[in-house]
Amino acid sequence: MTKIHLDIREPSMTFLHRAGVAGLFIQLKYLQQLNLQPPHGLNWSLTAQAIELGWTGKDLDALQWLFSQSFQIDSDGLIYFPAIEHSLNFKQRLAIHWNLQKSFLQHNQFFKSAGKVVREEGDRQIKYKACASYVHQRATNFLCDKQGNLLSQPIKITSWVYPGTTVQHELVKAATQFTESPPHFLALLFTPLACAHVSISSSSQQPKIQNGIIVPEVIDLKKYSLQSSHYWANGWADAALKFLTQATAIRQPKTLRVYRCLVIPFGQVQWSEQQHTRLAAETIEIDTHNLTQYNYFSKLLANNTALKFSLLLLEYDCFVGTRFLNRFLKTHHRGFNPLLELIAKNLIRDKPWWWEFADVFAQEPANRTIKLRRERLNHMVAKTKWDTETQELFIRACHQALSITFGKISENTKEGNRPRFDRKVIQLRSDLARCQNAAAFRDFMSSFLGNAGKIQALQDSWQELLPLTTGQGDWKMAKSLFYIAMASYKGKEMEPPDSDPSLETDPSITTTESEA
Repeated sequence: MTKIHLDIREPSMTFLHRAGVAGLFIQLKYLQQLNLQPPHGLNWSLTAQAIELGWTGKDLDALQWLFSQSFQIDSDGLIYFPAIEHSLNFKQRLAIHWNLQKSFLQHNQFFKSAGKVVREEGDRQIKYKACASYVHQRATNFLCDKQGNLLSQPIKITSWVYPGTTVQHELVKAATQFTESPPHFLALLFTPLACAHVSISSSSQQPKIQNGIIVPEVIDLKKYSLQSSHYWANGWADAALKFLTQATAIRQPKTLRVYRCLVIPFGQVQWSEQQHTRLAAETIEIDTHNLTQYNYFSKLLANNTALKFSLLLLEYDCFVGTRFLNRFLKTHHRGFNPLLELIAKNLIRDKPWWWEFADVFAQEPANRTIKLRRERLNHMVAKTKWDTETQELFIRACHQALSITFGKISENTKEGNRPRFDRKVIQLRSDLARCQNAAAFRDFMSSFLGNAGKIQALQDSWQELLPLTTGQGDWKMAKSLFYIAMASYKGKEMEPPDSDPSLETDPSITTTESEA
Protein backbone atom coordinates (compact mmCIF):
# COMPACT_ATOMS: atom_id res chain seq x y z
CA MET A 1 0.00 0.00 0.00
CA THR A 2 1.23 3.49 -0.93
CA LYS A 3 0.79 6.34 1.53
CA ILE A 4 1.43 10.07 1.18
CA HIS A 5 1.40 12.38 4.19
CA LEU A 6 1.12 16.16 3.72
CA ASP A 7 1.34 18.45 6.77
CA ILE A 8 1.16 22.24 6.44
CA ARG A 9 3.29 22.60 9.57
CA GLU A 10 6.39 21.15 7.88
CA PRO A 11 9.28 23.69 7.83
CA SER A 12 9.80 23.19 4.09
CA MET A 13 6.22 24.24 3.27
CA THR A 14 5.98 27.63 1.55
CA PHE A 15 2.87 29.72 0.82
CA LEU A 16 2.38 27.83 -2.47
CA HIS A 17 2.87 24.42 -0.85
CA ARG A 18 0.31 25.10 1.87
CA ALA A 19 -2.12 26.49 -0.71
CA GLY A 20 -1.60 23.30 -2.72
CA VAL A 21 -2.44 21.16 0.31
CA ALA A 22 -5.56 23.31 0.81
CA GLY A 23 -6.50 22.79 -2.85
CA LEU A 24 -6.12 19.02 -2.49
CA PHE A 25 -8.17 19.20 0.72
CA ILE A 26 -10.98 21.00 -1.17
CA GLN A 27 -10.87 18.39 -3.97
CA LEU A 28 -11.00 15.39 -1.63
CA LYS A 29 -13.82 16.95 0.39
CA TYR A 30 -15.75 17.53 -2.86
CA LEU A 31 -15.32 13.87 -3.81
CA GLN A 32 -16.74 12.89 -0.43
CA GLN A 33 -19.82 15.02 -1.08
CA LEU A 34 -20.39 13.20 -4.40
CA ASN A 35 -20.57 9.89 -2.51
CA LEU A 36 -18.25 8.26 -5.03
CA GLN A 37 -16.60 4.94 -4.38
CA PRO A 38 -12.95 5.59 -5.30
CA PRO A 39 -11.32 2.72 -7.19
CA HIS A 40 -7.92 1.11 -6.61
CA GLY A 41 -8.40 1.17 -2.84
CA LEU A 42 -7.98 4.95 -2.82
CA ASN A 43 -8.75 6.46 0.60
CA TRP A 44 -7.86 9.51 2.67
CA SER A 45 -8.22 11.18 6.04
CA LEU A 46 -8.50 14.94 6.52
CA THR A 47 -7.51 16.95 9.59
CA ALA A 48 -7.05 20.65 10.29
CA GLN A 49 -3.30 20.50 9.55
CA ALA A 50 -2.68 17.37 7.45
CA ILE A 51 -3.88 15.03 4.71
CA GLU A 52 -3.25 11.28 4.74
CA LEU A 53 -3.67 9.86 1.24
CA GLY A 54 -3.22 6.19 0.33
CA TRP A 55 -4.20 3.42 -2.09
CA THR A 56 -3.70 -0.32 -2.53
CA GLY A 57 -3.78 -0.50 -6.32
CA LYS A 58 -1.17 0.51 -8.86
CA ASP A 59 0.24 3.99 -8.30
CA LEU A 60 -0.36 5.12 -11.89
CA ASP A 61 -4.02 4.02 -11.90
CA ALA A 62 -4.87 5.60 -8.53
CA LEU A 63 -3.25 8.95 -9.34
CA GLN A 64 -4.71 9.02 -12.87
CA TRP A 65 -8.23 8.57 -11.46
CA LEU A 66 -7.66 11.38 -8.94
CA PHE A 67 -6.39 13.73 -11.67
CA SER A 68 -9.25 12.85 -14.02
CA GLN A 69 -11.71 13.87 -11.30
CA SER A 70 -9.79 17.06 -10.46
CA PHE A 71 -8.55 18.54 -13.76
CA GLN A 72 -11.11 18.60 -16.56
CA ILE A 73 -12.26 20.62 -19.60
CA ASP A 74 -15.89 21.77 -19.78
CA SER A 75 -18.23 21.82 -22.79
CA ASP A 76 -17.13 25.39 -23.66
CA GLY A 77 -13.49 24.33 -23.99
CA LEU A 78 -12.45 25.99 -20.72
CA ILE A 79 -10.11 24.61 -18.09
CA TYR A 80 -12.45 23.24 -15.45
CA PHE A 81 -11.81 22.39 -11.80
CA PRO A 82 -15.11 20.72 -10.72
CA ALA A 83 -14.43 21.08 -7.00
CA ILE A 84 -14.37 24.88 -7.15
CA GLU A 85 -16.05 25.90 -10.43
CA HIS A 86 -19.28 23.88 -10.33
CA SER A 87 -21.11 26.95 -8.99
CA LEU A 88 -19.42 29.61 -11.19
CA ASN A 89 -20.96 31.15 -14.31
CA PHE A 90 -19.35 31.23 -17.76
CA LYS A 91 -17.66 34.64 -17.40
CA GLN A 92 -16.07 33.67 -14.08
CA ARG A 93 -14.81 30.38 -15.50
CA LEU A 94 -13.50 32.19 -18.60
CA ALA A 95 -11.58 34.68 -16.42
CA ILE A 96 -9.90 31.83 -14.50
CA HIS A 97 -9.19 30.03 -17.79
CA TRP A 98 -7.52 33.15 -19.24
CA ASN A 99 -5.57 33.82 -16.05
CA LEU A 100 -4.19 30.28 -15.98
CA GLN A 101 -2.99 30.73 -19.56
CA LYS A 102 -1.10 33.87 -18.49
CA SER A 103 0.39 32.44 -15.30
CA PHE A 104 0.82 28.70 -14.76
CA LEU A 105 0.19 27.42 -18.30
CA GLN A 106 1.90 29.86 -20.66
CA HIS A 107 4.06 27.52 -22.73
CA ASN A 108 2.40 25.48 -25.49
CA GLN A 109 3.90 22.32 -23.94
CA PHE A 110 1.65 22.86 -20.93
CA PHE A 111 -1.48 24.16 -22.71
CA LYS A 112 -2.67 22.58 -25.96
CA SER A 113 -5.09 24.82 -27.81
CA ALA A 114 -8.20 23.48 -29.56
CA GLY A 115 -8.50 26.64 -31.66
CA LYS A 116 -10.24 29.97 -31.25
CA VAL A 117 -13.87 30.13 -30.16
CA VAL A 118 -16.32 33.00 -30.69
CA ARG A 119 -19.26 33.04 -28.30
CA GLU A 120 -22.23 35.39 -28.34
CA GLU A 121 -22.99 36.94 -24.94
CA GLY A 122 -25.89 39.35 -25.37
CA ASP A 123 -24.74 42.07 -27.79
CA ARG A 124 -21.06 41.16 -27.35
CA GLN A 125 -18.75 38.64 -28.95
CA ILE A 126 -16.31 36.89 -26.63
CA LYS A 127 -13.23 35.35 -28.25
CA TYR A 128 -10.91 32.92 -26.48
CA LYS A 129 -8.65 29.94 -27.06
CA ALA A 130 -10.33 26.67 -26.21
CA CYS A 131 -8.30 24.01 -24.44
CA ALA A 132 -7.63 20.56 -25.88
CA SER A 133 -5.52 19.42 -22.90
CA TYR A 134 -3.24 20.81 -20.21
CA VAL A 135 -0.33 19.45 -18.27
CA HIS A 136 -2.14 18.77 -14.99
CA GLN A 137 -4.19 16.09 -16.73
CA ARG A 138 -1.06 14.09 -17.54
CA ALA A 139 0.86 14.82 -14.32
CA THR A 140 1.39 11.07 -13.82
CA ASN A 141 4.13 11.37 -16.48
CA PHE A 142 6.13 13.34 -13.91
CA LEU A 143 5.15 11.39 -10.78
CA CYS A 144 5.50 7.81 -12.01
CA ASP A 145 8.22 5.84 -13.77
CA LYS A 146 7.76 3.74 -16.90
CA GLN A 147 6.48 0.82 -14.82
CA GLY A 148 3.77 3.01 -13.28
CA ASN A 149 5.33 3.22 -9.82
CA LEU A 150 5.53 6.41 -7.78
CA LEU A 151 9.00 7.96 -8.00
CA SER A 152 11.19 8.02 -4.93
CA GLN A 153 13.77 10.57 -6.13
CA PRO A 154 13.16 14.34 -6.41
CA ILE A 155 11.23 15.60 -9.47
CA LYS A 156 12.49 18.49 -11.61
CA ILE A 157 10.03 21.39 -11.68
CA THR A 158 9.55 24.59 -13.69
CA SER A 159 7.23 27.59 -13.58
CA TRP A 160 4.03 25.67 -14.45
CA VAL A 161 4.24 24.03 -11.02
CA TYR A 162 5.87 26.83 -9.04
CA PRO A 163 5.86 30.27 -10.79
CA GLY A 164 9.33 31.74 -11.03
CA THR A 165 11.27 28.48 -10.82
CA THR A 166 13.37 28.36 -13.99
CA VAL A 167 16.74 26.98 -14.92
CA GLN A 168 19.33 29.51 -13.80
CA HIS A 169 21.97 28.61 -16.39
CA GLU A 170 21.73 26.30 -19.41
CA LEU A 171 25.43 25.33 -19.22
CA VAL A 172 24.95 23.94 -15.72
CA LYS A 173 21.31 22.92 -16.09
CA ALA A 174 21.52 19.90 -13.81
CA ALA A 175 22.97 21.94 -10.95
CA THR A 176 20.56 24.88 -11.26
CA GLN A 177 17.30 22.97 -11.84
CA PHE A 178 14.71 23.21 -9.04
CA THR A 179 13.42 19.91 -7.67
CA GLU A 180 10.61 18.74 -5.37
CA SER A 181 9.83 15.53 -3.54
CA PRO A 182 6.92 13.52 -5.06
CA PRO A 183 4.51 14.35 -2.15
CA HIS A 184 5.26 18.09 -2.41
CA PHE A 185 4.98 17.91 -6.20
CA LEU A 186 1.52 16.35 -5.80
CA ALA A 187 0.49 19.20 -3.47
CA LEU A 188 1.72 21.91 -5.88
CA LEU A 189 -0.50 20.49 -8.64
CA PHE A 190 -3.55 21.65 -6.66
CA THR A 191 -2.30 25.18 -5.88
CA PRO A 192 -4.52 26.84 -8.57
CA LEU A 193 -7.60 25.50 -6.76
CA ALA A 194 -6.87 27.61 -3.65
CA CYS A 195 -5.53 30.80 -5.29
CA ALA A 196 -7.41 33.93 -6.24
CA HIS A 197 -6.99 34.96 -9.87
CA VAL A 198 -6.88 38.74 -10.28
CA SER A 199 -7.13 41.17 -13.19
CA ILE A 200 -5.87 44.70 -12.55
CA SER A 201 -7.80 47.63 -13.96
CA SER A 202 -4.99 50.17 -14.05
CA SER A 203 -4.99 53.74 -15.34
CA SER A 204 -3.32 54.67 -18.62
CA GLN A 205 -0.45 56.43 -16.82
CA GLN A 206 0.67 53.31 -14.96
CA PRO A 207 2.37 50.17 -16.25
CA LYS A 208 -0.34 47.74 -17.30
CA ILE A 209 0.05 44.64 -15.13
CA GLN A 210 -2.72 42.54 -16.60
CA ASN A 211 -3.07 39.58 -14.31
CA GLY A 212 -1.70 37.70 -11.34
CA ILE A 213 -2.49 35.34 -8.48
CA ILE A 214 -2.91 35.78 -4.73
CA VAL A 215 -1.85 32.88 -2.56
CA PRO A 216 -3.42 32.62 0.92
CA GLU A 217 -1.65 31.87 4.16
CA VAL A 218 -3.27 28.58 5.16
CA ILE A 219 -3.04 27.78 8.87
CA ASP A 220 -6.13 25.60 9.22
CA LEU A 221 -7.35 23.37 6.39
CA LYS A 222 -10.84 22.92 7.80
CA LYS A 223 -11.44 26.63 8.35
CA TYR A 224 -10.11 27.62 4.94
CA SER A 225 -13.24 27.71 2.82
CA LEU A 226 -12.31 30.34 0.19
CA GLN A 227 -11.97 28.57 -3.14
CA SER A 228 -10.40 29.72 -6.38
CA SER A 229 -12.14 32.82 -7.69
CA HIS A 230 -11.61 35.77 -10.02
CA TYR A 231 -12.21 39.47 -9.54
CA TRP A 232 -11.10 42.87 -10.78
CA ALA A 233 -9.07 45.20 -8.57
CA ASN A 234 -7.66 48.74 -8.69
CA GLY A 235 -4.10 47.65 -7.92
CA TRP A 236 -2.19 44.98 -6.09
CA ALA A 237 -2.69 46.53 -2.66
CA ASP A 238 -6.44 46.69 -3.31
CA ALA A 239 -6.40 43.12 -4.67
CA ALA A 240 -4.59 41.74 -1.61
CA LEU A 241 -6.93 43.41 0.89
CA LYS A 242 -10.01 42.47 -1.11
CA PHE A 243 -8.84 38.86 -0.99
CA LEU A 244 -8.12 38.99 2.75
CA THR A 245 -11.51 40.60 3.37
CA GLN A 246 -13.26 37.69 1.66
CA ALA A 247 -11.05 35.13 3.37
CA THR A 248 -11.61 36.46 6.89
CA ALA A 249 -15.15 37.86 6.56
CA ILE A 250 -13.91 40.67 8.92
CA ARG A 251 -14.78 38.98 12.17
CA GLN A 252 -13.50 40.95 15.14
CA PRO A 253 -11.54 38.54 17.36
CA LYS A 254 -10.72 39.25 20.95
CA THR A 255 -7.03 39.41 20.06
CA LEU A 256 -5.66 41.53 17.23
CA ARG A 257 -4.49 39.17 14.51
CA VAL A 258 -2.25 39.82 11.48
CA TYR A 259 -3.50 38.37 8.20
CA ARG A 260 -1.12 37.57 5.36
CA CYS A 261 -1.12 36.55 1.71
CA LEU A 262 1.39 36.28 -1.13
CA VAL A 263 0.89 38.47 -4.22
CA ILE A 264 2.44 37.29 -7.52
CA PRO A 265 1.86 39.69 -10.45
CA PHE A 266 2.62 38.70 -14.04
CA GLY A 267 3.47 41.03 -16.91
CA GLN A 268 5.55 41.52 -20.03
CA VAL A 269 9.24 42.42 -19.79
CA GLN A 270 11.55 43.73 -22.51
CA TRP A 271 13.66 40.57 -22.71
CA SER A 272 10.61 38.29 -23.06
CA GLU A 273 7.71 40.08 -24.75
CA GLN A 274 6.04 36.91 -26.04
CA GLN A 275 4.99 35.67 -22.61
CA HIS A 276 4.09 36.96 -19.17
CA THR A 277 6.85 36.77 -16.58
CA ARG A 278 6.53 36.68 -12.82
CA LEU A 279 7.35 40.26 -11.84
CA ALA A 280 7.46 39.91 -8.06
CA ALA A 281 6.44 37.82 -5.08
CA GLU A 282 5.46 40.08 -2.19
CA THR A 283 4.01 39.07 1.16
CA ILE A 284 1.23 41.43 2.28
CA GLU A 285 0.51 41.75 6.00
CA ILE A 286 -2.30 43.70 7.71
CA ASP A 287 -3.94 43.59 11.12
CA THR A 288 -7.65 43.28 11.87
CA HIS A 289 -8.15 46.99 12.63
CA ASN A 290 -6.73 48.21 9.29
CA LEU A 291 -8.51 45.46 7.38
CA THR A 292 -11.80 46.59 8.91
CA GLN A 293 -11.05 50.15 7.80
CA TYR A 294 -10.38 48.96 4.26
CA ASN A 295 -13.66 47.05 4.21
CA TYR A 296 -15.53 50.19 5.28
CA PHE A 297 -13.98 52.39 2.56
CA SER A 298 -14.39 49.68 -0.07
CA LYS A 299 -18.15 49.62 0.52
CA LEU A 300 -18.33 53.42 0.79
CA LEU A 301 -16.60 54.05 -2.55
CA ALA A 302 -18.36 51.15 -4.26
CA ASN A 303 -21.70 52.79 -3.49
CA ASN A 304 -20.32 56.11 -4.80
CA THR A 305 -21.36 57.96 -1.65
CA ALA A 306 -19.21 60.97 -2.47
CA LEU A 307 -20.96 63.28 0.02
CA LYS A 308 -20.13 61.09 3.01
CA PHE A 309 -16.58 60.61 1.78
CA SER A 310 -16.19 64.40 1.37
CA LEU A 311 -17.27 64.91 4.97
CA LEU A 312 -14.66 62.41 6.10
CA LEU A 313 -11.96 64.27 4.18
CA LEU A 314 -13.15 67.54 5.67
CA GLU A 315 -12.44 66.17 9.14
CA TYR A 316 -8.79 65.84 8.11
CA ASP A 317 -8.57 69.38 6.65
CA CYS A 318 -8.74 68.11 3.09
CA PHE A 319 -11.54 70.00 1.34
CA VAL A 320 -12.84 68.41 -1.85
CA GLY A 321 -16.14 69.44 -3.38
CA THR A 322 -18.80 66.76 -3.79
CA ARG A 323 -19.23 67.46 -7.50
CA PHE A 324 -15.50 67.20 -8.09
CA LEU A 325 -15.29 63.94 -6.14
CA ASN A 326 -18.21 62.47 -8.07
CA ARG A 327 -16.48 63.38 -11.33
CA PHE A 328 -13.18 62.05 -10.02
CA LEU A 329 -14.74 58.66 -9.16
CA LYS A 330 -16.48 58.36 -12.52
CA THR A 331 -13.66 59.38 -14.87
CA HIS A 332 -11.73 56.12 -14.67
CA HIS A 333 -12.45 53.28 -17.04
CA ARG A 334 -13.83 49.96 -15.86
CA GLY A 335 -14.37 51.18 -12.34
CA PHE A 336 -10.72 51.99 -11.65
CA ASN A 337 -10.54 53.98 -8.44
CA PRO A 338 -7.09 55.35 -7.46
CA LEU A 339 -8.43 56.41 -4.07
CA LEU A 340 -9.17 52.86 -2.96
CA GLU A 341 -5.76 51.65 -4.14
CA LEU A 342 -4.08 54.51 -2.25
CA ILE A 343 -6.10 53.75 0.90
CA ALA A 344 -5.08 50.09 0.66
CA LYS A 345 -1.39 50.99 0.28
CA ASN A 346 -1.56 53.34 3.27
CA LEU A 347 -3.21 50.74 5.50
CA ILE A 348 -0.68 48.07 4.50
CA ARG A 349 2.16 50.50 5.36
CA ASP A 350 0.36 51.21 8.63
CA LYS A 351 -0.15 54.86 7.64
CA PRO A 352 -3.33 56.90 8.12
CA TRP A 353 -5.84 56.05 5.40
CA TRP A 354 -5.79 59.63 4.07
CA TRP A 355 -1.97 59.78 3.74
CA GLU A 356 -0.72 61.49 0.50
CA PHE A 357 -4.26 62.26 -0.67
CA ALA A 358 -3.15 65.76 -1.60
CA ASP A 359 -0.94 64.34 -4.35
CA VAL A 360 -3.92 62.56 -5.93
CA PHE A 361 -6.24 65.57 -5.84
CA ALA A 362 -3.49 67.83 -7.17
CA GLN A 363 -3.69 65.97 -10.48
CA GLU A 364 -7.02 67.69 -11.26
CA PRO A 365 -8.37 71.13 -10.34
CA ALA A 366 -9.99 70.84 -6.92
CA ASN A 367 -11.58 74.30 -6.96
CA ARG A 368 -12.82 76.86 -9.43
CA THR A 369 -9.83 79.20 -9.07
CA ILE A 370 -7.33 76.60 -10.28
CA LYS A 371 -9.70 75.59 -13.05
CA LEU A 372 -10.01 79.19 -14.29
CA ARG A 373 -6.24 79.60 -14.28
CA ARG A 374 -5.88 76.50 -16.43
CA GLU A 375 -8.56 77.75 -18.81
CA ARG A 376 -6.75 81.09 -19.20
CA LEU A 377 -3.47 79.30 -19.89
CA ASN A 378 -5.13 77.02 -22.45
CA HIS A 379 -6.74 80.07 -24.05
CA MET A 380 -3.35 81.77 -24.22
CA VAL A 381 -1.80 78.69 -25.83
CA ALA A 382 -4.61 78.41 -28.37
CA LYS A 383 -4.38 82.11 -29.17
CA THR A 384 -0.63 81.90 -29.69
CA LYS A 385 -1.10 79.37 -32.48
CA TRP A 386 -2.81 81.89 -34.80
CA ASP A 387 -1.90 85.34 -33.42
CA THR A 388 0.26 87.02 -36.12
CA GLU A 389 1.41 89.77 -33.77
CA THR A 390 2.75 87.21 -31.31
CA GLN A 391 4.55 85.37 -34.09
CA GLU A 392 6.20 88.61 -35.23
CA LEU A 393 7.12 89.38 -31.63
CA PHE A 394 8.74 85.95 -31.28
CA ILE A 395 10.80 86.48 -34.46
CA ARG A 396 11.86 89.95 -33.20
CA ALA A 397 13.04 88.42 -29.94
CA CYS A 398 15.02 85.80 -31.89
CA HIS A 399 16.58 88.56 -34.04
CA GLN A 400 17.70 90.42 -30.92
CA ALA A 401 19.12 87.23 -29.41
CA LEU A 402 20.96 86.44 -32.66
CA SER A 403 22.36 89.99 -32.75
CA ILE A 404 23.70 89.65 -29.20
CA THR A 405 25.09 86.16 -29.94
CA PHE A 406 26.94 87.21 -33.09
CA GLY A 407 28.11 90.40 -31.38
CA LYS A 408 29.79 88.27 -28.69
CA ILE A 409 31.50 86.19 -31.39
CA SER A 410 32.78 89.36 -33.05
CA GLU A 411 34.12 90.73 -29.75
CA ASN A 412 35.91 87.48 -28.92
CA THR A 413 37.59 87.24 -32.35
CA LYS A 414 41.23 88.31 -32.44
CA GLU A 415 42.09 91.36 -34.51
CA GLY A 416 42.89 90.47 -38.09
CA ASN A 417 40.92 87.20 -37.99
CA ARG A 418 37.57 86.61 -39.66
CA PRO A 419 34.64 86.00 -37.24
CA ARG A 420 33.26 82.50 -37.84
CA PHE A 421 29.57 83.30 -37.79
CA ASP A 422 29.01 80.39 -40.14
CA ARG A 423 29.99 77.88 -37.43
CA LYS A 424 27.39 79.31 -35.07
CA VAL A 425 24.74 79.10 -37.78
CA ILE A 426 25.59 75.46 -38.40
CA GLN A 427 25.47 74.71 -34.66
CA LEU A 428 22.10 76.42 -34.18
CA ARG A 429 20.49 74.73 -37.16
CA SER A 430 21.93 71.37 -36.16
CA ASP A 431 20.66 71.69 -32.55
CA LEU A 432 17.29 72.84 -33.80
CA ALA A 433 17.00 69.91 -36.22
CA ARG A 434 17.47 67.52 -33.29
CA CYS A 435 14.44 68.93 -31.45
CA GLN A 436 11.85 66.20 -32.02
CA ASN A 437 9.53 66.99 -29.11
CA ALA A 438 8.39 69.84 -26.90
CA ALA A 439 10.88 69.05 -24.12
CA ALA A 440 13.88 69.10 -26.49
CA PHE A 441 12.71 72.38 -28.05
CA ARG A 442 12.23 73.94 -24.61
CA ASP A 443 15.79 72.98 -23.65
CA PHE A 444 17.11 74.46 -26.88
CA MET A 445 15.27 77.77 -26.46
CA SER A 446 16.18 78.15 -22.79
CA SER A 447 19.86 77.58 -23.63
CA PHE A 448 19.83 79.92 -26.63
CA LEU A 449 17.98 82.79 -24.92
CA GLY A 450 19.84 82.33 -21.65
CA ASN A 451 23.26 82.51 -23.31
CA ALA A 452 22.24 85.61 -25.26
CA GLY A 453 21.47 87.55 -22.06
CA LYS A 454 19.33 90.68 -21.95
CA ILE A 455 16.70 90.61 -24.74
CA GLN A 456 14.48 93.68 -24.80
CA ALA A 457 11.55 92.10 -26.70
CA LEU A 458 11.47 89.17 -24.28
CA GLN A 459 11.59 91.43 -21.23
CA ASP A 460 8.71 93.55 -22.51
CA SER A 461 6.42 90.70 -23.59
CA TRP A 462 7.56 87.53 -21.82
CA GLN A 463 4.00 86.55 -20.85
CA GLU A 464 2.82 86.50 -24.46
CA LEU A 465 5.94 84.64 -25.60
CA LEU A 466 6.03 82.14 -22.75
CA PRO A 467 3.95 79.39 -24.45
CA LEU A 468 6.14 79.54 -27.57
CA THR A 469 9.50 79.76 -25.84
CA THR A 470 8.69 76.93 -23.40
CA GLY A 471 7.03 74.55 -25.89
CA GLN A 472 3.65 74.70 -24.11
CA GLY A 473 2.08 76.07 -27.27
CA ASP A 474 2.54 74.71 -30.78
CA TRP A 475 6.26 73.94 -30.47
CA LYS A 476 6.52 72.80 -34.10
CA MET A 477 5.26 76.19 -35.24
CA ALA A 478 7.75 77.90 -32.91
CA LYS A 479 10.52 75.75 -34.40
CA SER A 480 9.55 76.84 -37.90
CA LEU A 481 9.45 80.48 -36.77
CA PHE A 482 13.01 80.16 -35.47
CA TYR A 483 14.14 78.93 -38.89
CA ILE A 484 12.42 81.99 -40.39
CA ALA A 485 14.14 84.23 -37.85
CA MET A 486 17.55 82.89 -38.83
CA ALA A 487 16.81 83.24 -42.54
CA SER A 488 15.48 86.80 -42.20
CA TYR A 489 18.15 88.13 -39.83
CA LYS A 490 20.06 91.11 -41.34
CA GLY A 491 22.98 91.55 -38.99
CA LYS A 492 25.82 93.75 -40.18
CA GLU A 493 28.44 91.54 -38.61
CA MET A 494 27.09 88.32 -40.14
CA GLU A 495 27.72 87.18 -43.69
CA PRO A 496 24.83 85.40 -45.44
CA PRO A 497 24.74 81.72 -44.54
CA ASP A 498 24.83 80.75 -48.24
CA SER A 499 28.38 82.10 -48.49
CA ASP A 500 29.70 79.00 -46.73
CA PRO A 501 29.43 75.87 -48.90
CA SER A 502 29.59 73.65 -45.79
CA LEU A 503 26.01 74.67 -44.99
CA GLU A 504 24.78 72.83 -48.06
CA THR A 505 26.69 69.62 -47.41
CA ASP A 506 26.18 69.17 -43.64
CA PRO A 507 23.44 66.48 -43.28
CA SER A 508 22.71 67.41 -39.65
CA ILE A 509 21.11 70.74 -40.65
CA THR A 510 18.77 69.47 -43.35
CA THR A 511 15.41 71.22 -43.19
CA THR A 512 12.30 69.12 -43.76
CA GLU A 513 9.51 70.17 -46.11
CA SER A 514 7.08 70.76 -43.24
CA GLU A 515 9.61 72.98 -41.43
CA ALA A 516 10.21 75.01 -44.58
